[in-house]
Amino acid sequence: MASCGNVGDVPRSFCLDDDVEAVLIDLDDTLYQAEGIHPEFLTRMEEYMIAEHGFSPEEAASSVHDYYAKHGTTLAGLVASGYPVDVEKFHHMTHTVVDFGKLIRPDPEMRRMLLALKKPKYIFTNANTAHAKRILDILGISDIFVDIVSFDTIQSSARRKGISDGSWVVCKPNPLAFELALEQVNATAGKVLFLDDSVRNIKAAQDMGIPSVLVHQGDVPEGIEFGIQSLKDFPLVAPKYFFTEPGPSSQPVNEPTQMC
Repeated sequence: MASCGNVGDVPRSFCLDDDVEAVLIDLDDTLYQAEGIHPEFLTRMEEYMIAEHGFSPEEAASSVHDYYAKHGTTLAGLVASGYPVDVEKFHHMTHTVVDFGKLIRPDPEMRRMLLALKKPKYIFTNANTAHAKRILDILGISDIFVDIVSFDTIQSSARRKGISDGSWVVCKPNPLAFELALEQVNATAGKVLFLDDSVRNIKAAQDMGIPSVLVHQGDVPEGIEFGIQSLKDFPLVAPKYFFTEPGPSSQPVNEPTQMC
């Protein structure tokens, strides 16, 4: 990977020139960024914990953050703490009931950018498959992705391989989640590119030798090799991955500044 200096307002931008075979893209806060999404998720999770497991409002508010910090997701924390979680009900109460149509809209610019990306594209999310499909449908890009690596597919693979009996949740940033994701997309660590908004997820991927880009509005934290403000900045750091003219399955985009 060759350093290419800063590009506009993108802090510490780089040119990615590795010959990767696939791109793994996180969903919430990476593929799209919308004001109000994160507080909505927090509220729904707290309501679930109060209604289903008897948490007080104060306990729920605190535990949501503690579980996320220690276990990767609130769901993983609940399961690890011994709570009997009906996974389908959890996802329904925390995701399905949210009216995402009021929070996000179709994004033609994102669609053009993704269509111009030559590499096979996969969603890699800790959320369930139904949530991912719903978001992709709203954004108008569901036809662009080869497959979805999700809570459902990771847990299924973990059970099939005897890694988990369902008593704990395998999810990012656990290296096992990345290993199972690589297996699902039929690729090796050095041959995929991973984009995520979570610093710890990016660090976990980097530690496994997976080329990674943090999608994060703000300064790039120490220890993170590559960072962009928005997924729409991706062509700036990886111009070789994009068509500059319409291809058989792409639409034209503005040619990015050539940096390498």
